[in-house]
Amino acid sequence: MEEDGFAEAMQELSFRITQSGLCEVDFYDTNASEYLSMMQSTALFRITQELINNTLKYAQASQIIIQLTYDNQNELIYTYEDNGQGFDTVQGKNKGYGLKNIQVRTTLINGVFTLETIPDKGIFVTIVFPKNHQ
Repeated sequence: MEEDGFAEAMQELSFRITQSGLCEVDFYDTNASEYLSMMQSTALFRITQELINNTLKYAQASQIIIQLTYDNQNELIYTYEDNGQGFDTVQGKNKGYGLKNIQVRTTLINGVFTLETIPDKGIFVTIVFPKNHQ
C-alpha cells in the first residue's frame, strides 16, 4: 500500500474480493485519498480489512460499498455499508475484538466512529476524521 497509496490498494482489494465471487465490493474515492497521511491510510486500510472480514464471515451479504469523501469542514468521511443480515448491537457488544480494534484505529487518527445496524438490513459504518492528521 505504501508505494501505490490508499486508493490503489482499495481498488485492488475490491477487485480481488469481487473476483473471488464471495461478494461484490465497490470502492469510490472523490480524490479524498490525496489528503490522507500514511498513518490514516494504514488505519483505514486495516479497518476496511476487518469490516470486509466480518461481512464475509457473518453477514451473508452480496454487496459492499465503500466511499471516501471530504467536506468543507476540513474533514474526511469514510463510509462502509453492506446489505447483509446485520446484527443486534446489544448481543454483539461482547463478541470478538474486531469492533474494538476498529475503534482503537479510529481513535489513532482522531476520528469518530459510528455504526448503524438492523438485523436483516445490513450495516452502515461512518468514520469522520480531520485531513492530514500525522
